[in-house]
Amino acid sequence: MFGGGAKTDEKKDGEDGDDKDDDKDKDGKEAEDGAEGDAAGAEGGEEDEGVQVAKTRKISKEEFYKQQADKAAVPDKGDTPELRMHWTRPRRWEVRIWQVRIENMTDEAIYVFANIIFGGTKEEFLVRNGGKEPSIWVAGDEGVVLRTPVVIDVPGDGEDTEMVFDERFEWQGSYMDLEKQTLRVEIWNWARWRINKFDSFAEDPLLNYAKGPIQNEVECNRIDKFGKKHCRCKVAFKLYFQEVYDFDLNLQVWRASFVPTVKQLLERIRKGAEEEDGAMADIGRTTMQKTTSKARGSLSSRRSSVLSANSGVSAEATSQKIEITTPMNATHWSRSRTLTSKLSPNTGGNAEWDKWDWRRFRAPFRGTPSDLNNSTLEVTVFSRESHKELEVSRPMGSRRGYLPVCIAEIPLRGCLEHGEVKASLKPAPWLYQVEAGSTAHRQFCGILQGNVGIENRPLYAQSDDIADELDFRKRYLFVKVIKVDPSVVTPDTRGVADIDTYVEVTFDGVAKRTRVSENDVTPVYNDELIFELAVAKTTYSSELAPDNEQVWEEIERKGPVTMDLWSLGCDNNEHLGSCEAFLQEILVDDRGQAQSTVGRSARDARRKVEETFTVRRYSGSKRLHYVWGEGRASYLHYEMWFLPDLDMMATLKKLKSSSPLPKALEQTWDRKVESWNAIAAKVAGDDEGREFKCVARSVWPVQSAQEHFLPRFLDVARPPRGVDRPQAISHYIGCFPYVPSKSDQEAVSTPNFFCAVRQGEVVEHALLHASLLLGIGLRAFVCL
Repeated sequence: MFGGGAKTDEKKDGEDGDDKDDDKDKDGKEAEDGAEGDAAGAEGGEEDEGVQVAKTRKISKEEFYKQQADKAAVPDKGDTPELRMHWTRPRRWEVRIWQVRIENMTDEAIYVFANIIFGGTKEEFLVRNGGKEPSIWVAGDEGVVLRTPVVIDVPGDGEDTEMVFDERFEWQGSYMDLEKQTLRVEIWNWARWRINKFDSFAEDPLLNYAKGPIQNEVECNRIDKFGKKHCRCKVAFKLYFQEVYDFDLNLQVWRASFVPTVKQLLERIRKGAEEEDGAMADIGRTTMQKTTSKARGSLSSRRSSVLSANSGVSAEATSQKIEITTPMNATHWSRSRTLTSKLSPNTGGNAEWDKWDWRRFRAPFRGTPSDLNNSTLEVTVFSRESHKELEVSRPMGSRRGYLPVCIAEIPLRGCLEHGEVKASLKPAPWLYQVEAGSTAHRQFCGILQGNVGIENRPLYAQSDDIADELDFRKRYLFVKVIKVDPSVVTPDTRGVADIDTYVEVTFDGVAKRTRVSENDVTPVYNDELIFELAVAKTTYSSELAPDNEQVWEEIERKGPVTMDLWSLGCDNNEHLGSCEAFLQEILVDDRGQAQSTVGRSARDARRKVEETFTVRRYSGSKRLHYVWGEGRASYLHYEMWFLPDLDMMATLKKLKSSSPLPKALEQTWDRKVESWNAIAAKVAGDDEGREFKCVARSVWPVQSAQEHFLPRFLDVARPPRGVDRPQAISHYIGCFPYVPSKSDQEAVSTPNFFCAVRQGEVVEHALLHASLLLGIGLRAFVCL
């Protein structure tokens, strides 16, 4: 492979003469090196010749024929023709490579470009044919060859340099091809007037990328004549590599809880008061913090059926029906489908779907696993009421005899691992236009939960999703995690030179991670994590929701952003610090002055174009707080901004810590505590050391640790796939080591936080055990 690439920087005319002289000297040296390499190749090999042999292998003619015959043999995977077809059938894969950065590991500045060879079976052999001169034989097919622009004067100071590169294409290959074919990154030294010179390379099977992360980093090595590798540079890049698959969505076992009628909702809105019922407000807000989350410390109330008796909804029987629209994917010509079913009469408790033909509620979806994770189900609940009797105009979206009462967008993220989905219902858009409709966004309209079954799924899927393509009809929060300074702090005195760390950011019940920084005591991440700001839909327009006080209030209620530093271990992970950031900081600084504005760009997922925005940005650091108490100061540097930015008149408040008690218990709490203590005293008897607590302090979040009502530590948790029986759950819990807490104060971990640490005390094992039993529909209790 020869030839140069386009320059990334144009040089001034005044500097061109000096550059020519420098290139002349450099080219003269390259000519000597090239001549020495050619001579060495004829004599048996020097270092340069060894580099070339890294791609062109020496082999005899008999060995060449034997290798080609072995490759053409029938694959040994699969005992039946159907299984062999499963492994060898060509499949479509969507590929994108972008954000390529190179780090020079040598002492001198270099002028380089990269060849990225994706797949292919092409190999070159230096074949010895008797006493004749060796000749080059080529076998196999060429893969997809991509070339980056030339980066000029890459310094050897350890800082990475960006290569302006973003390529998309479709690759076709089987599961067997993933194991046989590779992704090869070649680094070439660029010369202006001479032939480019091969420098180093890195090569890994495609299978590692098909089931690995999107963010990748490889070491490009040069091989000397003794076969020893010398690292010349590191190349970091993002690779989106996922199979285009035909999913079959099966919607089943759905339930709606606390769904009001249009008449009831209108009465609440016209009063202009927020729903005060304790049980409904608690399940509607506290439980929804955990819906599709992987948040480490979410506290949840008990299941809705426990609180249905206190719902306070009148027993007015009204026929209702539900309408669900499945997602579409225009990229792969996948159409949406609308499914409809009647709900049983509304009696103030839970309402389930009527019996239906299961084939009626199956919908196809074509796309990648990432496409499915980033899709949503659009839900509308209708109530059989007359708009004339309610004295309102016929709302948009009405059906024959039915009025829309509430809507929801249910994200399908995580459905490939578990089918459980849950969403909070919000008032239909037309209710925001009625009298006192400005309070509609505060009304609680119930919970919708169900199961999305996906029987067939791809064999391989990447461990994270693409996130830099946005739907500009929605709002987003960007959190850029930069670095930890001055260094990572551990709870003991062990060495941290070989520690692997990552940062997990949690917002609005959703947790996302940075890449893992390996063997680094002062990790640098520079990763942007994107969170969707889900706000109520106040109009039927598909454009961006208006920027007003209702939107600000909804964003404000989502609470702070929590950032946790974790160390990655083989047996267990370790929490190394946590800090909180408030959304208010994005708009104004500590003195109340508006934050400075910067330019930010993003790519529209629909139009496939890049747009630039001017946004206010917070840039700073927060001190990390530790679960084991005070320690040496360590700071996490980060940036945050909204995209698009909020109005300049927007104001956000720092929310106070939520009450440790459900609202339904606040008024009667003192009386219940007295009753609890009286019963506990009788049970304890003469055992003075025995104590029965009704509240406990939560380990997470560290910086706002407070006591919580003990039943709130329980949750309906989804067990891992295959762990669906009580015996299997018991064995799964027993795999977590029992270790005492490192905290100076007595505290309890939530089931999610405990799963992240993968070790804990007895009470934490019991909480997770009970939560998993609740997740498979069994009744479970924890007695302390």
